[in-house]
Amino acid sequence: MLKRKHISLMILCAYVAAVALMCFMKTDNTLPAGFNIFGIPSDKAAHFIMFFPFPILAHSAFLPSGKGLLRDLAISAVVFLTGSGFAAGTERLQSMLEYRSGDIMDFAADMAGMACGGIITIIHMYRKHLK
Repeated sequence: MLKRKHISLMILCAYVAAVALMCFMKTDNTLPAGFNIFGIPSDKAAHFIMFFPFPILAHSAFLPSGKGLLRDLAISAVVFLTGSGFAAGTERLQSMLEYRSGDIMDFAADMAGMACGGIITIIHMYRKHLK
């Protein structure tokens, strides 16, 4: 029988593969130019949404529970740095592809998504350690 951590790790791997696929596949850009979601360009909203789950899924897959809040926060910092490297890597690789382009604002949206996901994760950890 699979343990929760193993299932969480499989979900994280599937998520990373899906994000990589979305970042590197050829698209026909069917959205009209200037399409916005609540005033935010649609591609930036997509980047935010793509990277929002990273810290939550990584926390579920890797963080030990009950080992101390400080240790969990340190691991969360490593998760954030790893996610930042993943986001930077996707943008760098996109800039090398003839059919894609790298964009610093896409990276900013990636980081904003991860920061929001990370904040939710930290709040959850903090509440768990208060019990």
